[in-house]
Order: sequence, then structure tokens, then C-alpha cells
Amino acid sequence: MFGKLRFAKRLFRDLPKHAKLAYCLLRDDRVSKLHKAAFGATLAVGLNPFLNLPEFVPVVGELDALAITLLALRVFIATTPEDIVDEHRRLLVDERSVFDLDLRAGERHAARITDAVTRGFRSNAEDSATTDIIELPSSTSVSNERQVGA
Repeated sequence: MFGKLRFAKRLFRDLPKHAKLAYCLLRDDRVSKLHKAAFGATLAVGLNPFLNLPEFVPVVGELDALAITLLALRVFIATTPEDIVDEHRRLLVDERSVFDLDLRAGERHAARITDAVTRGFRSNAEDSATTDIIELPSSTSVSNERQVGA
């Protein structure tokens, strides 16, 4: 029982670290395309919803998919040249990695989109507020128009 809990704890603690490192390695041109393709194929098999994992037992099927994912990440990292992995690990610690740069760029992009949407809602609200006010002609101008037309 405790072994499974330790495994789950390690799985959920290690998975984000390995995923960030794998992201950086996938973006690195020094890692071979064949190596990247093998990793992608392994992930596709591990996360395939049609794979016959024992999903009739709650949580076990999902843990198996996570375990396969973690195994694929570890094998990908272990088979990548060590100097490249060490370089990306240092950059991750310093928060200067490709992952961190892309994350910041995504945050800036999301902020710009949010600002644009907010401005759009504000301008639409202002436009609808001005169009909701319809000026009706005064009774004197209506009577004057009738007299002129007669």
C-alpha cells in the first residue's frame, strides 16, 4: 500500500520536471529527429485512449498511462547526450530555459488578447449605450413638419 503511495507521489512530483526538460530537449536542434520521433511515438501509444489498460479499476488505468508517460520521458532524457541534458537542467534551474521563455511569451500574448477582448467589450458596451438612447422629435417639431407639408 505505502509503496503505491510513494510511487504516486514520486510520479506526480517528477512528471512536471521531466516534462519541462523533455520540452526543452524537443526544441533543441542538437537532439536527432529520429530520437524525437521515437519519443513522440511512445507518448502516442502511452496516451492512446484505445489501449487496453485495466480501466475497469478506478484510477489504475490513469496511473498506468501516467507511468508509461513518465517512463517515456525518462528513457528520452536518458538516451539524449548528457551534456545537452545538463545544459537544459541548468537553464531550467536559472529559469532561462526555452520552456520558461515560451511560457513568458505565452503569458504576454494571453495578456494582450485579454486586453483586446476587454477593450472590445468596453467599446461594444459604449456603442450599445449610445444606440439605446433614441432621440424622439419634440411635439412642436412634428406639428411644424405637418404644417409645412400641408
